[in-house]
Amino acid sequence: MVLKYDPLVAPNALAWTSIDEAARLDAVLKYHLGKKEPKPNERLHAAIHAVVENQVAMGPAYPTAGVIERLMAQGLDRHDAIHAVGSLVSEHMFRALRDPASGSSLGARFEADLVKLTAAEWKKKLS
Repeated sequence: MVLKYDPLVAPNALAWTSIDEAARLDAVLKYHLGKKEPKPNERLHAAIHAVVENQVAMGPAYPTAGVIERLMAQGLDRHDAIHAVGSLVSEHMFRALRDPASGSSLGARFEADLVKLTAAEWKKKLS
C-alpha cells in the first residue's frame, strides 16, 4: 500500500499503522522533496515526522494528538505543530543518547514537556 502524506492533514491512523516504517518514511520524504524544502538532513527530518505521526496514530492513549490539536488552536498549522512536537522528540532523543542512564525516566519527562508545549514557546524558538 502506498500512502500519500500531507502534514497539513492527519493521516488515517489505520492506514498509517498498516504500512511498514520504511513506507511511512518514504511518504514523508516524498512530500518534503516535492515541496523543495531543503533540510540539512532530509531523512532525519522525515524520521522525526514519522515518529510524531506514529504518536498521533496511537490516539487518546497518548497525549500527542491532543497536543497537536491544541497547538493548532493556538495558531499553528498542523505542519508547524508536527515540527514543534518533533523538536521535543529530538531534544529528548539527544538527551537519551548523551546520558543513557536517563532512559528510565525519559518517557515521563517527554510527556511532561509535551503537555506544557505552547505555540508561543515554539514561535519563540524559531526567532
